[in-house]
Amino acid sequence: MTNASKPRAVGWIILRNNQPKTMNVLVEPYGLAYEMPPGDNFQVYFPPTEVDIPSIEYAEDVISIHAFDVVIYLNGEEIHNYSEVPVTFPKA
Repeated sequence: MTNASKPRAVGWIILRNNQPKTMNVLVEPYGLAYEMPPGDNFQVYFPPTEVDIPSIEYAEDVISIHAFDVVIYLNGEEIHNYSEVPVTFPKA
């Protein structure tokens, strides 16, 4: 297996809204939109895959997540699941 064909590592990232206003979160390529109120956070999971390299873009009032395989939680509650891999949110 070459480096180019190796699955990428399983990964979590937490997006926090420290702004005093609600942020819009877009999930592409699905065209889905979510709102993240002030003080809330999204926990984003990228399962292992050989074809997808996710990216996250930030603008003044919007965060765009670009990934084919992604699972998103809002404050620990699943709101988006485009993954064939079973995912359990890690409880503290």
